[in-house]
Amino acid sequence: MLEVPKVRWSDIGGQEEVKQQLQEAVEWPQKHSTAFTRIGAQPPRGVLLYGPPGCSKTLLARAVASEAGLNFIAVKGPELFSKWVGESEKAVQALFARARAAAPSIVFFDEIDGLAVARDTGHGDGLSVGDRVMSQLLTEMDGVLFYLLYSLIFFSTCLVFQSSFTQNLSKVEKILCTQVPTQI
Repeated sequence: MLEVPKVRWSDIGGQEEVKQQLQEAVEWPQKHSTAFTRIGAQPPRGVLLYGPPGCSKTLLARAVASEAGLNFIAVKGPELFSKWVGESEKAVQALFARARAAAPSIVFFDEIDGLAVARDTGHGDGLSVGDRVMSQLLTEMDGVLFYLLYSLIFFSTCLVFQSSFTQNLSKVEKILCTQVPTQI
């Protein structure tokens, strides 16, 4: 779903450090792109928010999109899976095509740990759907100038999950932990 959220930083209680880091990673490159270009700085291509349920991860992603004036595309990781061969990979391609068409935008992967399944050990008949989807996701992440078109924000309830995603964590250049809110 494509939207422009109407959530402000003031709508989120606490999380001051995470808010500041999200502003620096996503909002500032959009608002001050000429300064970033002039000094040769590149913002992170992806941000991973992790923490226990109910700690404002989705709200934080919506707020940074709103404050930066970016379109917001939210997808639950497991929604990309299909029982039809090749359809899951097409869903990933379509998602990134939609993000490019709506640029600049934030692509928010909710429950990325449901998408980032453990890689096949090689004992099967070929690549599993999870392997193919993860490969397509990593290919799409490699093929785009993120700071010009869109930012990726991933959400997980745990930092460590076994997948090619954690093996390719270099694509996620900022990892932020959310805590239970301290303010209302």
